[in-house]
Amino acid sequence: MQILPELGISPRYVTEQVQNSYLPPEAIVSEARQGECTSIAYTYSEPVIFYEYMIDIARLARRKGLKSVVVTNAFINPNPSSSSVGKSTPSR
Repeated sequence: MQILPELGISPRYVTEQVQNSYLPPEAIVSEARQGECTSIAYTYSEPVIFYEYMIDIARLARRKGLKSVVVTNAFINPNPSSSSVGKSTPSR
């Protein structure tokens, strides 16, 4: 049986209280650049749920030389997707 690494962060196994905080897009891009990252990935929770926030981060990241990776199970109409994000390469 294979154990998934994500199992430990599943809400079913979290016993402590989780606190969320808002990070402005500038802070996320700044952290990525300080960490010498080449891209920012939007995954784990469904990124289409926070689409506008993701787009704000992705646009700023692009201006700063970072790429974006979106892992989604959702469908986005091609016109809004391409005008918001730019070139995309869907995986099949």
